[in-house]
Amino acid sequence: MRDQLVREIADRLDVPTEYVRAMPNGPTRPRFDRPAASGPVLPAGASAGEVAFRAEREFLSFCLSSGELGQRYLSLPSDEQFSSDITRRARDHLAASFDDPLAALSEDDPALGALVHDVVHAAQEQPAKPESVLRMSILQLEGRRIEREIRRATQEGNHALHTELAAAEQRVRAELDEVMGQTA
Repeated sequence: MRDQLVREIADRLDVPTEYVRAMPNGPTRPRFDRPAASGPVLPAGASAGEVAFRAEREFLSFCLSSGELGQRYLSLPSDEQFSSDITRRARDHLAASFDDPLAALSEDDPALGALVHDVVHAAQEQPAKPESVLRMSILQLEGRRIEREIRRATQEGNHALHTELAAAEQRVRAELDEVMGQTA
């Protein structure tokens, strides 16, 4: 029963179940001294929320590993392009504490601490990314934002908004294809 509720909450918040469990008063708390080597492992049937969360986490680690260019890219996505409050707060924390993101962490927010530790560790394990990869990541965030809006428009029966969003989705895909062509 508890696992089912955790999955349901995670889907509604668009975050992995591990982060729901890490919430204060949750069954487990993340350890600050041992960040995950590669972030949460997603099962084969991962929800849309888990896939979005992983892409957002990856974007944050790409930015952190890419120095000044990455710092500039951290400020580009809108709040709406992040699917959950935790990734928005992580982005804000990283932007404010880019040079030493672990120093300013508070143990009062274990979910944020766990995510920032994951991002920092992942960033340390990878080389700096070229601008095209950072741009692709932002386009993917925008594509997922549009997909969330399309789902909402469909649920509400708003056909005009659905059509408008489908056109926006096509523009993002075309731009993504263009960027991918530049990186090939």
